[in-house]
Amino acid sequence: MNSGETRNPNTSSHNSQPLYTISIAAKLTNTAISTLRMYEEKGLIIPHKTKTNRRLYSDVDIERLLCIRQHLDHDGLNIAGIRSLLALVPCWQIKPCSKTSRNTCEAYTNIYKPCWEADPKGKECKNINCRDCDVYNLANQCTDIKQLYKQLLDGND
Repeated sequence: MNSGETRNPNTSSHNSQPLYTISIAAKLTNTAISTLRMYEEKGLIIPHKTKTNRRLYSDVDIERLLCIRQHLDHDGLNIAGIRSLLALVPCWQIKPCSKTSRNTCEAYTNIYKPCWEADPKGKECKNINCRDCDVYNLANQCTDIKQLYKQLLDGND
């Protein structure tokens, strides 16, 4: 993006390359920098971090932040509500794992944490970057969780 271009935050580009500093991400999402840090602390977003611990955000991260803002500003959810909503996503169905892994993975046993915050994780997820996982990226789409369940259940018929 050239410095003279403006980005349309309603356009989905699905670019996961880290491009934007935290100050640019704050401007693009109309969110305070301290609030972005709080979203990270609460496990709602995982920004890319450089070797020097500088946070960088991609277009996909911007979509996710806009979705968080939608939940807060229009859907009446608070941070705990968004976190609980994300924790309900059945990651073990989306990214299939063995029954043994499920039973030892906090994402399966803890109803309060989204899977990317699970510790311990199942063997299928132990060595992956959660930023690249389909489960983590579902939240970028402001997916209706009920619709997600319907799709998963229809797939099991």
